[in-house]
Amino acid sequence: MLISLDLRSNHIGDQGADYLADALMNNTTLTTLKLRGNEIGPSGTKYLIDAQKNRTTPIQLEINGKHIEEILFQIFKHFSMKILESSQLFTSISVSLSLNVIIDNVSTNIEN
Repeated sequence: MLISLDLRSNHIGDQGADYLADALMNNTTLTTLKLRGNEIGPSGTKYLIDAQKNRTTPIQLEINGKHIEEILFQIFKHFSMKILESSQLFTSISVSLSLNVIIDNVSTNIEN
């Protein structure tokens, strides 16, 4: 039974994230997915978030990227998050993706 998958630094891009998202929809046991050091952008992140919507098991997702602001916006639209660490170049985040923890008005709070 696969419960954790470490794919850090594997040159995975948005298309690879789309393939992973398809696989996540058919997997009910995975709880941790480590994708730090890849090339996943906002659209790839959205694929992963959308895949979680059909799951009953929440996933802890570790991801970082050059477009972290756009990635965070995608995550904030749907889920709660916890910032693990930050630097000038990258911010690494851990996100507990669960439909039970949807943030409805994060964008309103960010604008204020």
